[in-house]
Amino acid sequence: RYMEASVLAAARTPEAAMLFYQPLYNNRTVDNPVCERTWAAEMTYRQTGERFEWQATLFAAMTLDGMETRRYYDDMSAVYCDMATTGIGLLRAGVELGASLRLSYRWRLSLAASAGRYRYIRDPRVTVLSDVDNTAVDTGSVSHMGGCTIGGAPQLTAAAEGSWFGPKGWGAGVSMGYAGIRYVEPMPLRRTDRIASQAGITPEAFEAFTHQQRLPDAVTLDASLFKTFYFERSRLTVSLLLHNLLGDSDVIYNGYESLRVRRVTAGDATFYTPHATRYTYAWPRSFYLTVSYRF
Repeated sequence: RYMEASVLAAARTPEAAMLFYQPLYNNRTVDNPVCERTWAAEMTYRQTGERFEWQATLFAAMTLDGMETRRYYDDMSAVYCDMATTGIGLLRAGVELGASLRLSYRWRLSLAASAGRYRYIRDPRVTVLSDVDNTAVDTGSVSHMGGCTIGGAPQLTAAAEGSWFGPKGWGAGVSMGYAGIRYVEPMPLRRTDRIASQAGITPEAFEAFTHQQRLPDAVTLDASLFKTFYFERSRLTVSLLLHNLLGDSDVIYNGYESLRVRRVTAGDATFYTPHATRYTYAWPRSFYLTVSYRF
C-alpha cells in the first residue's frame, strides 16, 4: 500500500505570444501584464497485489490571472480587431480511479474512471483594439464568465479494456470509452455588455449569447491485434489498430463558440445573433498498421 501527497504553488510570466496584440506587425503590448498564479494539491492511494491492483487520486488546482490574446473580425464595429482577455480564473477538482485485474495467465482487465468539476471562477476583463490604428473598441469590459464550464474536458469519463496475451507472441485487446458532461469552449467576448447586452436586445438573443451549450455524451469502441517476433537480443512487433468499430460518424470530439456575430435585417430593424458553434468530430472507422523494432 502506498500513499502520496503533493502540493504546488507556482507563478509564471505570460508567454511572449500572449503579450502582444498583433505580434506579426504591431508592437502594442497588453497593459500591466502580471504573472499567472497556480495553487494545486493532489493525494494518491495505491494498493498492489499479485492479481489485483488499484489506485485512487483526489486533485484540485486553481489558476488565477491567466491571459490570452486573439485576432478576429469584429462584426459590431466592422473592423479587424485584436483582443486581450486578462484576469482569467480557473478551478479544476475531481477524483480519478484506476484498477487492473489479472483474470488468468493470459487475460487481463483494466478499468478507469474519473469525475470532476472544471469551471471559470472569475469574470475576466476584455479589451478590444482596432487592428488598423490601435484605437479602443472596448476597454476593460467585464466578461460574465464566472460559472461557465471549461470546454474540451469531459467531467465524467469511464474506460474498460480486456487484453489477451497468447502464445508465440500473439495478443489482442478490446476497449470501450465513455465521455460525458461535456461543454463547448466558451468565448469571453460574447459575454461582455457590448455583445450580450447591446446585440442581444431581446431575451432570446441575450440567452443565445450567454448560454453555454452542452455536448452529447460519447462512446467509443476500439480493438487491437499484434504479433511479436523474438530474436536473440531484439524483437519485431506488428500491430493492427482498429478505432471506432461502431462506425459512428456523428460523435462530436470538441466544440467552441464563434467570435463572430450574425447581422439580421428585417425592414428597418437590425438584429444580432451569434454565429453557429464550431464542432470537430471524431474520426470514422479507421485502421492503423504499425511496425516497431527494438534492440
